[in-house]
Amino acid sequence: MTLIFFVDDNITSNMDQAKEFFRPLIPLKINGWPGQHQCGARREFLRLIKASGCQGLLIGFETLDARTSI
Repeated sequence: MTLIFFVDDNITSNMDQAKEFFRPLIPLKINGWPGQHQCGARREFLRLIKASGCQGLLIGFETLDARTSI
């Protein structure tokens, strides 16, 4: 099995561009790809990346306290 990993600190930071990227992947039937993602995606978007072959997403938390956020 070939593993594809999209190396991007946040492949979903621009949701519109990400949708344009993921839709053409669906017919390729990729067995699974992991990536990195931000919190806050809507269910519709998560369904799209699952259909594109997404196997898992790494989610980073910059801070858990809004007072320390820049």
